[in-house]
Amino acid sequence: MGSVTGTANGGNSGDAGNAFLHAGRPLQLRIHHGRAPSRVTVAVADPGAGEPRMQVPGQGSGRGLWLVNQLSHRWGVSRHDDGKLV
Repeated sequence: MGSVTGTANGGNSGDAGNAFLHAGRPLQLRIHHGRAPSRVTVAVADPGAGEPRMQVPGQGSGRGLWLVNQLSHRWGVSRHDDGKLV
């Protein structure tokens, strides 16, 4: 489970950082353990209306969603009345 935890932690730090930087507060971190030991779902909910866009990593920024994309099996955005879940 150590490699799953490390991967989830790395992807989550980029995702949460993006939410805080672009949407402000409050944000909510959600972690769900799947039935298989290697399945973990990590999501960040925020009230922002903006659409997340993956960028090519640059100096100092642009790595958040790129990192999530590299470390995850899949990722996406779902819209809700009070914001979005990435």
